[in-house]
Order: sequence, then structure tokens, then C-alpha cells
Amino acid sequence: SLENKKEELDNTQERLRDLNTKREEMLEILTETDTFKKYKNFEIALINIEKDLERYKNKISEYVIIEDEISQLNNIKSNIEELKKKIRNQIDEQNQLYLEIRKSFSKYVEMIIDKPGLLSIGENRNGNVEFKSEIYNAENELTAEGDGYSYKKILCACFDLAIITNYSDKSFIKFIYHDGCLETLDPRKQKNYLDLIQNLCDKYNIQYILTLIESDLPVLEGKKYELSQRCNVAVELSDKDETSSLFGFKF
Repeated sequence: SLENKKEELDNTQERLRDLNTKREEMLEILTETDTFKKYKNFEIALINIEKDLERYKNKISEYVIIEDEISQLNNIKSNIEELKKKIRNQIDEQNQLYLEIRKSFSKYVEMIIDKPGLLSIGENRNGNVEFKSEIYNAENELTAEGDGYSYKKILCACFDLAIITNYSDKSFIKFIYHDGCLETLDPRKQKNYLDLIQNLCDKYNIQYILTLIESDLPVLEGKKYELSQRCNVAVELSDKDETSSLFGFKF
């Protein structure tokens, strides 16, 4: 009947409305932009967290390395302090060899300039060994002569000579090279210096190399000091020709 068909239509339309509602709900879930946005934000946040985690891991690794380096540095500092103590003890002990070097130094200085020299050893602010050389007068008073250019070179030369002569019987270098040690000295001291060198070479069998200009040779009583009579002249340099050059260089 018509009445039944109308009721069936109404039920069908109601059913269709329900299905349309469910369809819209499902489409809304599938097309929800906020859900995708949240997912994307979480993904970006996760990437940033992973980056931070990696950075913190690197910092921890660097911290471990720094800690290790600090430990090594402390060990080095401790070793340095131990060495400083050993140096300080050796300075305080002043063994026989050091005393002999001091005696030789004083004698050599006096033989050249007629005044004794004093060699002392100490410790500088860094804990290293420091040698100090000075000149005393007849009244055993410290003078300022050792600060001058000429005498300072003499003190340095005598220090070298004192060491090499006292080590001459040991496994040590057997030669010294000095340049310009006779400059500005008076003739008598120049002669004393050259005589001392020759005597030490003969006594200790060492080789001494000295470079000087001809005008530095002492002249006493009108007579020039004859080097050829006191030592072997390796080469005489001049700018006259190639035979008077050193290693092919003219002077």
C-alpha cells in the first residue's frame, strides 16, 4: 500500500542520513589538518632532540678528553717539581767537579785580566740552573767590570774553558770556537789570553778555534805577537783573491 511505501521511504531516508553522518565523520578524520600538523611538529621536535642528544654526547666526550689532558698536565707539573727538587739538591751539594770548574774559572780570569773571577750557580724563577759570573778586586770586593762588553766576553770564554778542561778526561766535546774575544782588550791582556789558550791546548789536548782580525793581535815593545809560533793558523782571509777566501766567500 501507499502508506507502507511512504513509511519505507522515511526509514530509508533516515538510514541514509545516518550513513552520511558517519561518512562525514570518517572523512573528517582522514582529512584532519591539525593531526598531520601535530605529527609533523612532533617529527621536527624528535629530530631536534636527536641533534641535541648527539651534541651532548660530543660534549661529554670532549669533557672526558679535557679531564684526561688535565690529569696529564698535573702529572707533568708534578714531574717538573720533582726535577726542580733534584736540581736544587744538586746545587746545594756542589760536588767536586763543580768546585774544580769554579777554581779553574777564577784562575783563567785572573791569568788574563789580573783579577779573580767568581762563578756561582743558582736557580732561576723557572727552576732551571743559572750560572752567574763576576769579577772581584784585590780587596775581594765585587766590581762592575763584568758588566762591560769586553770583560763579559772574557768571562763567557773562561766559563767555556773551565768546563772543557775539567771534562777533558771524560766523554765530552774536545773543541771550542770563539769569535772576537781579543776585541778592545789592551795588548797585555790580549797576550795573556793567547798564552793561556796555547797552554790549555797543550795540557788538555783540546782544540781551540779563534777568529780575529790582524789588528787585534797584541803589539808589545814594538813587536807583534807571532801567532804562527804559538798555534797553527788554519786560514788567513782577505779579499785579494779566491785562495784567501773561506768556503769560496770573500771577506
